[in-house]
Amino acid sequence: MKILRQIRAVTGINLGSIPQRWGASLVVVAGIAGVVGVLVSVLALGQGFERTLAATGRADRAVITAKGAWNESNSSLPRDTAITGEDAPGIKKTVQGKPILSMEVLTQIPARAISDNMVKNVSLRGIGPLGMVLRPEIHLVQGRMFRPGLHELIVGVPLQSQFKDMAVGDQLTFRDSPWTIVGSFATTGGSGHDSEIFGDALTLMSTFHRITYQSITVQLTSPAALKTLSKAIAANPSLSVEVHAEDKYFAQQSQGLVKLLTMVGYFIGGIMAVGAVFAALNTMYAAVSAQSLQIATLRAIGFNAGAVLVAVFLEALLLALAGAILGTAVAWLLFSGHTLNMISGSQGQLVFTLHVTPQLAVLGIVWALVIGFLGGLFPAIRAARLPVATALRAT
Repeated sequence: MKILRQIRAVTGINLGSIPQRWGASLVVVAGIAGVVGVLVSVLALGQGFERTLAATGRADRAVITAKGAWNESNSSLPRDTAITGEDAPGIKKTVQGKPILSMEVLTQIPARAISDNMVKNVSLRGIGPLGMVLRPEIHLVQGRMFRPGLHELIVGVPLQSQFKDMAVGDQLTFRDSPWTIVGSFATTGGSGHDSEIFGDALTLMSTFHRITYQSITVQLTSPAALKTLSKAIAANPSLSVEVHAEDKYFAQQSQGLVKLLTMVGYFIGGIMAVGAVFAALNTMYAAVSAQSLQIATLRAIGFNAGAVLVAVFLEALLLALAGAILGTAVAWLLFSGHTLNMISGSQGQLVFTLHVTPQLAVLGIVWALVIGFLGGLFPAIRAARLPVATALRAT
């Protein structure tokens, strides 16, 4: 208990002297806040992107693409492939005995962003008659469903806040044809489909002069039926396709960008952290030098060297903690809940929301404490080894 009282006393003296050196202390806090703020913000960007794509798929649905195609945009399925696949086992059927699937086309059309007036690509998905039945999580928010055979579209609600001419009643023109937006939709919980525009697949194929689909999404009788469907399709030599679990398929689409953003976040954060460590070292050395008389006096009256060491460490860690809280708070205020759009694997824009989660906040605090530890290590050792007589004579 004696050493705890000594630590408390020395820590009190150290913290009480911060107002006399607030400038140097502020440099440490601001530097660590910058490190934590940048790290948390970049990782929140990656997590938001990943979360949105992962929510697009479900384990009880499967996506069929051409063999070797890493996403829908690179896939091409002839119509006879789609017709042959309708009778494959493992696909759930309606009460009328019709397989619940959607033969789909995916392309991109230009749209002008509201924020910077730049033209960006937006994903346009042509779905089959059961495309909405297949995805019960998607519901109309405004207007009505498009009618097959007509130049009508429904648009994801997030696109309406990011791009011009996306309101119900507006018209989009592509391939020299006007298309009317007759409704808007949203996904429960949010997903990548919210960043798409839906239309009738056959009508879009005619407009774009296409004779192939990009993918077939099917409703499985159960998640376990994926193996049954995969085996049946693999056994048919006329089908050069691959079957993917939909949840895993869309989750994989985000991996490349998430890894890149994570590397960027840690790389930039690491460079800034080195600077923050040196700032902490400079500040803590200055603090030890300024308080050498107090430290020497305490040592002379019997204070333990370990108490001095721990007290200097605590000051460095408290400054680091203050920086972590400040950096996380700034990241949360500026970015959490903020909606962004970024190019996705399909080359269209994906609209997603950033969230500064408790896990990211904890990660930021850990980084800050490591910086504080490194910045306080050598000054603390110096304070603990400070010769009492030398320090008293010097002052």
